[in-house]
Amino acid sequence: MRIENNLPCSDSVPSDQRPDSDHTNLINILNFIGKNIDLIRMLINSNVDSEFPQKLLYLPTIHEQLKKVIPDVNVQPEADYIYDFIVYGGYSMLKRWINQEDRESPEKMARIMNRVFSKLVDRRVCL
Repeated sequence: MRIENNLPCSDSVPSDQRPDSDHTNLINILNFIGKNIDLIRMLINSNVDSEFPQKLLYLPTIHEQLKKVIPDVNVQPEADYIYDFIVYGGYSMLKRWINQEDRESPEKMARIMNRVFSKLVDRRVCL
């Protein structure tokens, strides 16, 4: 099985010149998943490694992004709960989307995910 990687290198454009770069990156990731759906389904739905979601989602880059949007993310133990809730919630949303035959477009799914995450990181809702 060949993986198609058409993700643009976001480092080629300065961050201040990238409109909605997080949203665009999410769309690109969802497009990548859609183009490689059979392989992604096999990886996500396989029970070979029960720690696969944890290995995938506990990447330092994800943790750094959450620190930027959640100012109190360094307060323990709440930070760990917040991180798990957001990351595993996102994983669950992706898994549901991946396993649907009649999926929303990557653009629509990115809007849904961004709307949900925006509500979660709003201090009035999250903390």
